[in-house]
Amino acid sequence: MQKLIHHTVVAYVALLILIRMFAMPLVCVEYALNKEYIAANFCENKNKPQIHCNGECHLKKQLTKTNDAAEKPDRKGNEKTVNVDFVEEIRAFSFNSQTAILPVSIPAKASFLVTGYKREIFHPPGV
Repeated sequence: MQKLIHHTVVAYVALLILIRMFAMPLVCVEYALNKEYIAANFCENKNKPQIHCNGECHLKKQLTKTNDAAEKPDRKGNEKTVNVDFVEEIRAFSFNSQTAILPVSIPAKASFLVTGYKREIFHPPGV
């Protein structure tokens, strides 16, 4: 039963994301399908035929409206106020300045030494 609820919630969230993602292409498709109707009824420049707007002004308005709606997230009901009503005492740390340096000798082993390399760097002859 929990898997069914989980899958339903995941499908719902995925559908919401897809709808939001395809909002701008859907506006363009709607404009392409109804170009004549939009040019005749919604175009701001239908009195100026020399501009050849053909309803693109309405398309630009719809795209900016869709873009603004996508950029402005819905904040209604998502905000929570958290009040902190306690204060924790800050503790002071003290460090002792007494340090002991013990002489430790690390034995060098032959396996740690690097061998088989050349000290000089090859430089090609100048032309």
